[in-house]
Amino acid sequence: MVPPRQAAPNSAQAARKMRATALMTQAAYARRRGVSRQAVADRIRRGLLPTYGRDRRLDPEEADRWWHATTVRPEAAAGGLGGMPSAFTEARVALMLTEVQLRRLRYEDRRSQLIARDAVLAKFALAMRTMREGFQALPARIAADLAADLGCARDGRRLEPAVVERVLQVYVQRQFDELADVRLDLTAAVRR
Repeated sequence: MVPPRQAAPNSAQAARKMRATALMTQAAYARRRGVSRQAVADRIRRGLLPTYGRDRRLDPEEADRWWHATTVRPEAAAGGLGGMPSAFTEARVALMLTEVQLRRLRYEDRRSQLIARDAVLAKFALAMRTMREGFQALPARIAADLAADLGCARDGRRLEPAVVERVLQVYVQRQFDELADVRLDLTAAVRR
């Protein structure tokens, strides 16, 4: 339960003036409570302590009420007070469970998007090897048909398929030599 703010009997402007003189820094409030400044900052970040102004100063009386109302006492956290946990404890547990579920979903989503680098390299190598073998077999597969097609065009002289195959092999090997230096670089594809 969050304690309600007490309204001043006079105008809101007068209340702001009165409060401005009584406000203290987070460090001063931490010293007053006997806790670390980080503990005060954490409570402010979680919305458990109200602050005022750009420098986020605290009204010490109001902050004390909020601190007391939002602190889980050991007996309440252990199920004290008649065995029933407080509403604040139940809300914190629900919040923590929700955060854990969201983190688990984000983790699973990221995990399903990632591929092992070694697996990518192995598949790339297999694809390149298969392509190379296919191109190397190309001259033997098409040499006879190519010789027949080209032989008809040359005054009735016939080209030998073996000659056509040797000429094609030279051109295919030249192309492979040009592509020999191509490497798969996965460092540029890594997202950070």
